[in-house]
Amino acid sequence: MRFQKNALLSLLVIAIASTGPVSAAETLRRAEVHEGVNQRRPAQDQTVTGRRYVWNYRGRDYTVLLEVRTARYNRYDNKQRIDIPAMVIEGQESLAGLIAELGRLIERRRLRGAAKIDFVLSMVQSLPYTSDSVTTGYNEFRRFAVETLVEGGGDCEDTTILAAAILRGLGEDVALVMTPGHIAIGVAGPFRGTSIEREGKKYFYCETTGGGWTVGRLPPEVRGPFRLEVMGPGRPVVTPPRGPEPPETSDPETEPRQDKTVGHVVVVVFVLALSGAIVAFLLNRLLLPRELSDDEDEDYEEEDEDDEDEGASLLSH
Repeated sequence: MRFQKNALLSLLVIAIASTGPVSAAETLRRAEVHEGVNQRRPAQDQTVTGRRYVWNYRGRDYTVLLEVRTARYNRYDNKQRIDIPAMVIEGQESLAGLIAELGRLIERRRLRGAAKIDFVLSMVQSLPYTSDSVTTGYNEFRRFAVETLVEGGGDCEDTTILAAAILRGLGEDVALVMTPGHIAIGVAGPFRGTSIEREGKKYFYCETTGGGWTVGRLPPEVRGPFRLEVMGPGRPVVTPPRGPEPPETSDPETEPRQDKTVGHVVVVVFVLALSGAIVAFLLNRLLLPRELSDDEDEDYEEEDEDDEDEGASLLSH
């Protein structure tokens, strides 16, 4: 009887735990980032909401295919939207798959420093600017990062939360930059342009709306005073190993030096092998006549001995 009670109690605990809140990391079902314009459409049914985004960075097109679990996405309706730093941290967790895909692409394209920041900004800036009063009926309605992607746009608060979540997920030191009527992000690093300093560290301004704004460039309509809220570097999203990537065409901006080094080594080995063959041929040509002359002298000596033997035999007769 006691065993049955314990079993029923265990089942009740499991049932209650299974109906609890789902972690943010389970919101995203699948995320894929492709170079070029990918025409494949993500899944779209009652259980999965799919989205497709295409943007351009430095003359090259990129595509993001996003699949979000519809039931878990709908639970965002009951979430608090007051604390922006908390929303950034939540976005870093819910978009872990997308951040990992972007990290793999950044490594494959060898984007470093400002190019890495600008690549993420170009993706976020490609989303259209939408006013809260038009899309939601409220003057101020902050969206979580995954909501901004699924709904296909947002205002400066929404894109700032999205960009900060992605960059923190990539290990960048991020701060929120507040100005009268506007918000953006700052990223610490060896960059150039407009920056806001806090305790000896410079955070370079990054605009998340519009298009073509790179790290350190301040739009002329944005004016101070600036208020900085430092979030610090995020823990990088662990990028799971993947199979071999398809061969890519060389990019003059990111052409690896290893290919040039291998080519130089091949040329040097070929020249050395050719030189060795030429030296061996010349030595063979120089030494062969001397050997032949020595053999001919031995033949002549043998013939002279034979002649002397024949003459001696004739005299004896």
